Amino acid sequence: MIIRVLAVWLLLLTGAGAASAQSTVSVRYDIELTIDPVAGTVRARTVLRPEREVAESGVLLSRDLIVEQVRIGGEPVDYSRDRERLSPARRYGPDNPLEVVYSGKPGPIEATNSPFLPGLRLDPEGGFLPDEALWYPYPVGVRVAGLRLDLTVLGGQTGIAPGRIVSESRDGERYRARFESDHPLDGITVFTGPYRIAQRFAGQARIRTYFHPELEARSDTYLEAVSRYLDRYASQIGAYPY
Repeated sequence: MIIRVLAVWLLLLTGAGAASAQSTVSVRYDIELTIDPVAGTVRARTVLRPEREVAESGVLLSRDLIVEQVRIGGEPVDYSRDRERLSPARRYGPDNPLEVVYSGKPGPIEATNSPFLPGLRLDPEGGFLPDEALWYPYPVGVRVAGLRLDLTVLGGQTGIAPGRIVSESRDGERYRARFESDHPLDGITVFTGPYRIAQRFAGQARIRTYFHPELEARSDTYLEAVSRYLDRYASQIGAYPY
């Protein structure tokens, strides 16, 4: 099923997110991610900086991704792999972050029941790189406490991810953007597609539509509607997203 509409993303300039009460260790992520939707591949450098030394150094990463290097505190370390489990030879912590460089094609996951979230896909029609695809190293029993994602999308497509947009540019067929969040996130999901972007601001909230070209004419209708909703509920329950 083709992702035809990535409806409306609200990106608060100060960031937004939701925390999991069951999380035990908070980890900040710094990710450099390049997506080639046509080839269906990703290449990434991910740094995990936990709030304290982790008791278990293993992380989960798609078995279909090739690990090129693992470093702790900037120094290469040995590691082992068992299916999705990647185990560095020693522990990492706030002063000795874990860095993993990897690339490849993330393996398929089962489609969801939602027509807007059809499971993992990367192709010219539009891409969906969900948290469940294990496209980034994820330690079990932690929460994503913050994020800086430098995203590059090839093939003339555009990308969108959690957090506020700090910078954005396009050079020919290459799209670049930095997303940052200082608030906890439930996970890191990335969308790509040949989207046309329209936006406006409602107070401190950035409202955007990411529509395929044939739906671009509907952008103003969505932007106006969301702006009215934000104004309405801000007067009743407080400023977005609280």
